[in-house]
Amino acid sequence: MSHVHYVFLATFIAGEMARLSTGQTISILANKHEYRELCKILALERIGITLQDLSSPPSEDINLVMDINMSLSNPSWQDMFVKDKSKGELHANSADAKQKGEDYDGQWAAWLEARKRIEKAKQTTAFKGLNLDDLKDYQKQKLRRHVQAVAEQVATAAGNFVPADSEEGKLTSDAVTQTLREAAYSDKKATERDVKTQQAFGSAMTNQARENDCTTNTGGTAGNSVLATEACLCLKPKGGTDVKGACAMTLDGSWTWQNSHAAPTVDDIRKLSKYCNGGTTAQQHGQLLRAAIDNIAASVIKGDADAYLGAFQATNCNGQNNRGVCVELKAGAKDADGGLIKLTWYATLNTLAECLIRREAAEKSNNIATKKFKK
Repeated sequence: MSHVHYVFLATFIAGEMARLSTGQTISILANKHEYRELCKILALERIGITLQDLSSPPSEDINLVMDINMSLSNPSWQDMFVKDKSKGELHANSADAKQKGEDYDGQWAAWLEARKRIEKAKQTTAFKGLNLDDLKDYQKQKLRRHVQAVAEQVATAAGNFVPADSEEGKLTSDAVTQTLREAAYSDKKATERDVKTQQAFGSAMTNQARENDCTTNTGGTAGNSVLATEACLCLKPKGGTDVKGACAMTLDGSWTWQNSHAAPTVDDIRKLSKYCNGGTTAQQHGQLLRAAIDNIAASVIKGDADAYLGAFQATNCNGQNNRGVCVELKAGAKDADGGLIKLTWYATLNTLAECLIRREAAEKSNNIATKKFKK
């Protein structure tokens, strides 16, 4: 370690020890963790989420496997479906075929269609090309067990396929984008480049002091958007004992926000989003969002009655380092989530995260099933 680094580290540690021993004020980077997690949400809005279409199962591939399996099965099995060979009549269900004791009801319809398709007049081109009719009985017997195992795997995969008309399939990329923007900026059409202070807070910011905005109490606006919450946790107040670099030195803002006469500037608000860094693109979006929300919830500090997101010292969240650079979660101490559910964006993203996780699980399941069909 160089002498310069040693001196810096020693000075930093000494300062921190002095601060902790007196326990008086909120220090630099006090809200770094909270800002990082909130940033992951804003970064998701920035990069966007494109959902993969939930395609229908490849029915031709599935049918071909079932047809092969039926063709190679024992003649007695194939005859089980035949009601009157001379008339070309087949049994409509297992009861009609006098198979009441067998658990065939759920699969009979699919088997019956396969039995119909192996008749010469109804064979597909792909099936005809296999020339299965030319196989000797002993050759069919050797293939039978292997093909039956494959057919069972395909049937299971088809049963696990999530269709496009399911609840998971109804979720669209546009709906996700709009939900993320509404949570991030309180406006479905806003972006980090053009969002305004009034949009983020849902108010003109001309009617009350900072501590009355940074609360979930009546009239509070901090929960209106992720960006409004970030402003309460990061921006330096005007006057009093200010906190420098609560989230980062570049995010202090222009030192204006204290009350209705000195609201956060548009530039201050936009920088909070502009400087955000997100999670890894390799991570599933639903899981990333779920993790960010859970980490934010884990950051809540409960008091006797209220709870707080961000650094809190005493009295309220007015931005000063002897009070709080935070969001007051009114009466949150009694709630399991610390009162975070009272933040509008938190409730919205909780629902979105669960929908995305189910959708991404459906995409994965369908991809695995499709690969099995193609083997």
